[in-house]
Amino acid sequence: MKHIVFTILFAALFVACDNVTSDDNPVISPNSTPDLTQIRIKERPSEKLEYVGEIGGDFDTALDSLRKLKGISSEIIKEPLEVIFDFDDRLFFGISYGDCGMYSDVLDTKGNYYLRTWYCSEGNNAEIQEDALFNEKKKKSFGFLSDFMVSNTTTDLSNGIEGLIRVFASNRGSADIIKSYTKPVLMDRFDVLLPLRTADKTDYINLTKYYTAIIEAANKVYDIVIVDLYNYFPEETKKRILALSNLNVLSLTQNNQCISRMQLLKEKDPFYRKNNLILAIGKYDRYSAYTNKNIARFLKEKNNPIVIPYNISYADACMDGKIIDYLLQIGKLTFRDGPEGYFYDEVRNAVEKIDANKNIPVI
Repeated sequence: MKHIVFTILFAALFVACDNVTSDDNPVISPNSTPDLTQIRIKERPSEKLEYVGEIGGDFDTALDSLRKLKGISSEIIKEPLEVIFDFDDRLFFGISYGDCGMYSDVLDTKGNYYLRTWYCSEGNNAEIQEDALFNEKKKKSFGFLSDFMVSNTTTDLSNGIEGLIRVFASNRGSADIIKSYTKPVLMDRFDVLLPLRTADKTDYINLTKYYTAIIEAANKVYDIVIVDLYNYFPEETKKRILALSNLNVLSLTQNNQCISRMQLLKEKDPFYRKNNLILAIGKYDRYSAYTNKNIARFLKEKNNPIVIPYNISYADACMDGKIIDYLLQIGKLTFRDGPEGYFYDEVRNAVEKIDANKNIPVI
């Protein structure tokens, strides 16, 4: 059985994270419905508010809904936020509470809820810092696969995804050539296509347009194609990849903000109610109040999310490029054998659940 991993695990969509985009400023017709996905921060036009949905009829009812969603009991401070939005006279406010002086929640006076990602910038260096942050986040997001695969090796950029994109861009791409551009991890069983190395955001967005064609070609020669989608991944390409996927694994974190946002997404978007969507919790802590059972109960899910427990030995193996060795070493352990056995048991359960659901009819 052959597998390939695109380092960009099944089309995974991260829920409570940052979002870096580079769309042009929106043009709104006076007779059209306002596009609430294109609202930008006035002092930083490169930053857009991430529209979540309508949670009230006006600001006060939306604020009440936000209190309930996030279990806010402390005093709330609303801070006026200037945005680029000319459709009507609605106002926008950043909402902060508790010990946090900054805010990520934004409400408007029409009852709509947005998320803002905070970047600490000085002067007029916001664009430069955002591009630098994009590159740093991209390196971190490629995470264990890129470090694991290229540890102590020299990567020829004529290979990997860059070389493959050049072939597809010249209309010479085919399923037969995919393997030539991958890095074998387990011979004839598991290959990895290394990620884009460009640090330029515009180049990155343009190059990812070829991903769907490459994935469709790979699907002809591999039994399973696994794609890891990061939050800053271009939205249109992300949607096309998700539509191609038989199974989508959506990653959650154990915090109220993430879970509340997931609840909103389920209410507003049918995608999050599809039966080919599996919820997963990474770096899982079984002693947290936000257990997978409690999260399933809160989100009214029939099945508990799969979990990958936090494990320092696994993290070290990722950094040292020794994941395969580590997994082989602990492969016979069970939950009775302490933290390592518990970790491997949950990884095994997650793999079995994903494998059992990978070909279910989508409804």
